[in-house]
Amino acid sequence: SYRTKAPTATISRQTLRSEKPVMIADLEDYTCLDVATAGTVLIIEDDPDIAEILRYSLEKETFKTRVAQNGEEGLYASLDNANPPSIILLDLLLPGMKGTEICRRLRREPATRTTPIIIISAKAFDNDSLELGANDYIVKPFSIREVVARVRSLLDHKNSCAHGD
Repeated sequence: SYRTKAPTATISRQTLRSEKPVMIADLEDYTCLDVATAGTVLIIEDDPDIAEILRYSLEKETFKTRVAQNGEEGLYASLDNANPPSIILLDLLLPGMKGTEICRRLRREPATRTTPIIIISAKAFDNDSLELGANDYIVKPFSIREVVARVRSLLDHKNSCAHGD
């Protein structure tokens, strides 16, 4: 197992609840999110090496992950009521079902309509993906620190909206 001890938070919960914005760039590490309530990061990626890098890096940051290696498996995992993802990292060029079709279908489903989706693709930035409902777009090759920061940012935003902050 690649699990590591959870890192110590660099800021207090009181600081997080204050009106002063906390910038990710100001933190030594990215531990401001309460990962116990973050849920699962679903990685839909057909390249096993990229999927493993994402999985390992996110788990190292104490996220729970799940990997789907093709479009159909990814759609099924996205709609899993027993273990719904809190956020989805989605490749566009997948075997079976393209990432754009998965994104389109997920935005039609009430259970996943507001689930954050980050496209991670070798294709140059594609505004059409954002118009389908993706929240962010990262071009491969990517910085894992950037991926982790964007996952945290979207989950922080989702959690603050859910709590009315």
